[in-house]
Amino acid sequence: MGQFVTGEAARERFRVLLDQVDAAHAQMRELPCDMVGNSFRADMAERLETQDRCNRGLMYRVFAQIADPPDEAAMAPAVVARLGARLRIPPREVKRRFKIGATIRPRRQLTGPPLPPRLPAVAGAVGFGVLGEDHLKAITQTLDRLPSCTSDTDRAEVEATLVREAARHDADFVTELGKGIDTIFNPDGHDDENDRARRRGLSVGAQGPDGMSRLHGWVDPETRCYLEAATAAVRPGRHLPDGAIEEVRDDRSMAQRCHDGLKLGLKLGIASGQMGSHRGHPVTVIVRTTLAELNQAAHAVNDPTVSMPPPARTGGTTALPMRDLIRMAATAIHYLAVFDEHTGRPLYLGRQKRIATTDQRIICYSRDGGCTRPDCLTPGYYSEVHHSPDWHPGGRTDALFFACGPDHKLLTDGHWTATVTDTGRLAWTDGTTPPHINQPPRINHAHHPDELLRGDPDPPQK
Repeated sequence: MGQFVTGEAARERFRVLLDQVDAAHAQMRELPCDMVGNSFRADMAERLETQDRCNRGLMYRVFAQIADPPDEAAMAPAVVARLGARLRIPPREVKRRFKIGATIRPRRQLTGPPLPPRLPAVAGAVGFGVLGEDHLKAITQTLDRLPSCTSDTDRAEVEATLVREAARHDADFVTELGKGIDTIFNPDGHDDENDRARRRGLSVGAQGPDGMSRLHGWVDPETRCYLEAATAAVRPGRHLPDGAIEEVRDDRSMAQRCHDGLKLGLKLGIASGQMGSHRGHPVTVIVRTTLAELNQAAHAVNDPTVSMPPPARTGGTTALPMRDLIRMAATAIHYLAVFDEHTGRPLYLGRQKRIATTDQRIICYSRDGGCTRPDCLTPGYYSEVHHSPDWHPGGRTDALFFACGPDHKLLTDGHWTATVTDTGRLAWTDGTTPPHINQPPRINHAHHPDELLRGDPDPPQK
């Protein structure tokens, strides 16, 4: 293994080994195991689990080298999106594997030999199939909770202890051990300001079929003070979900009143107008729907025989039930973007300035929903505005489309090209595709699931 191996020889050897693994997997899938007994099945489960963990270690090794190629100048542009599409995994999973790979693989320097991994004990255990994904998560979470003042010696000892116990116990045991270690290093639970700033964070989970989303994370002491004050204001009988403030019977739990207090604080904060602007328009809720759906919803509220239309969509792609939309619009919402065949607000605004106006961005919210690059899931709230054709001092600037920051840069740099279709949508073509491969331009259906349901290659003519 210490001999020098050329790139082509290594590729051929890897191909042979991967083919052998595929062949072995195919044989095992075809071989019945109905009569081998549970004792042998347990042995199989143990070996397959170890093999799966070894494969994960190899996967992290490959991902680390894709992110920082040892034999190329730099990572290829847009590798996250392209690798995710090829492996059929979301971009966040690609980034997670890049991050773990960078943690457990040797680090390159501009000059000199490679540096050891940031977590050498974890790296060795992952390579030999000792740690599973759950073990890895428990260990990294414990190490992340260590105070910033922890010495390198203590940090290495904690890492070695966690890895040693992970080789003997399941991840739940390692998690509990991590809590005990956290107590040792933080006996009073007093992290310094930098530690609190590092740990703060809230994550909103995916929206469920019932429209609800799970919120989890950590808030710093100041945020907790605001939340406590808002919750106290929503005391029993005050600020009920229906908007009533009279002293009436209140059956809400403390957790429900905390939720309503947070909603009230956010609503009043946005309504205050003190949050500045976001990409050219005041910070507010932007909702897109059609005039026909809004009229139908208004009738459905008062007539149970009329069906309620499907939810509207916000600039962040949240599904907002029409009942909630009507209630919000009746109180305070700065931009309720209602479009009837794209005439609710003017599309052509002439040449005012290069930066998109509020009206132009709202048109993009309605037509595009989010980034227009095929398969990109970035919502409109986090998208920039792209000029197509390109902006020019002497030209028009009314043909604007959404593109997220990374994709917009790739489009500007020529890694992608884009053209406007006859239906008024922006179609993208991968600029790195070899000329002999005929790849037609594609539009993004991710923000228009109804188009995928219909099976249309392009939306109908307006």
